[in-house]
Amino acid sequence: MFIGSRVRELRKAKGLTQQDLADMINVTKVSVCCYEKGTRTPNLDTFVDLINDLPYPYDDNGHGTHISGIVGGYL
Repeated sequence: MFIGSRVRELRKAKGLTQQDLADMINVTKVSVCCYEKGTRTPNLDTFVDLINDLPYPYDDNGHGTHISGIVGGYL
């Protein structure tokens, strides 16, 4: 699964609009849209903000993880 589709999934799971997420990570709504479409890759600082602001939902055992665990060797 691509990073962009995971960002979109996690953003929607938190009930955020693209503008909400953009405001949280200090980028434009257009940037968030491009990240989700896969036409732009966030820089390292923005990627860290995404990791911190979009924790992955808890599993059936009550364990949470972050997007960093989902994207594996991206960095």
